[in-house]
Amino acid sequence: MRDWMPALRPVTILGDAGRPIPFGERWGMAGPPDDAYSVVTHPERYAQLHEVADALLAHLLATYECEAVEESHLRAEWREL
Repeated sequence: MRDWMPALRPVTILGDAGRPIPFGERWGMAGPPDDAYSVVTHPERYAQLHEVADALLAHLLATYECEAVEESHLRAEWREL
């Protein structure tokens, strides 16, 4: 693991019946139905990606001669996805 990368925590997502869905096993080998791709459910499963992106950005800024410009209105929209 990279020294800048935050530790990822296990996330338990519950299905409609209230039982945990093991990652990648909801639909089995057949994969999800086509209409599942346009549905955003359980956005909390992606929350750690924001932490990783923030850590990566901090690492890049500390390591390379560069700068970042924050567009706060965009950041708020991204956090809602």
